[in-house]
Amino acid sequence: MATPRSAGLVRRVCGSAGWLLAALLLPARPAAAADTSGVVTVGGVAVPGATITATNGGSRVSTVSGIDGSFRLADLAAGTWTVRVEMAGFAPLVRDVRIPPEGPVDPWELAL
Repeated sequence: MATPRSAGLVRRVCGSAGWLLAALLLPARPAAAADTSGVVTVGGVAVPGATITATNGGSRVSTVSGIDGSFRLADLAAGTWTVRVEMAGFAPLVRDVRIPPEGPVDPWELAL
């Protein structure tokens, strides 16, 4: 027979175990982030070697366009990012883009 003191201990332990079990069984909600990709062009022609930098507050992600002008920026959190494209001989392109919390972003075409 359980004493009132031991019954309280059992309730506390089972209650804590219940929360732990619920936390383990519920799927983890992933942080909203998206990989974005696109192509840098001038007059419809791919631009290799352009630097693409995305900033949002203290976060910064940067890459360089490939031989076909394509680029990929990984794991951009949901929110508004300022994207800057730079290439020697061209004025920089600066654009604010919104990364939606619900998922992937359509590919971008960034024309210098």
